[in-house]
Amino acid sequence: MVEFAGFSLPVQYPSGVLAEHNHTRADGSASMFDVSHMGQIRWHGAQAVDFLHTVVVGDIAALKPVSSPPVIRDGQGPAPPPHGATGA
Repeated sequence: MVEFAGFSLPVQYPSGVLAEHNHTRADGSASMFDVSHMGQIRWHGAQAVDFLHTVVVGDIAALKPVSSPPVIRDGQGPAPPPHGATGA
């Protein structure tokens, strides 16, 4: 564990990097890597929330300051409902 921005961040798990790599590549397996700590981007302006709502998964307007952002969409699949819509 290392300190990063006031948080403890795991750099390597006890099983080691090779075991993690092999698990990720094994049939029927998957791994997830949290990249939310790796960058900061700021959008501003009257349409910022509406724009961000089209490129991320989740409700941008519901985020509190200094919270983790939702995952950025890859443009595949249906777009989320417009900001403020409840969906069906």
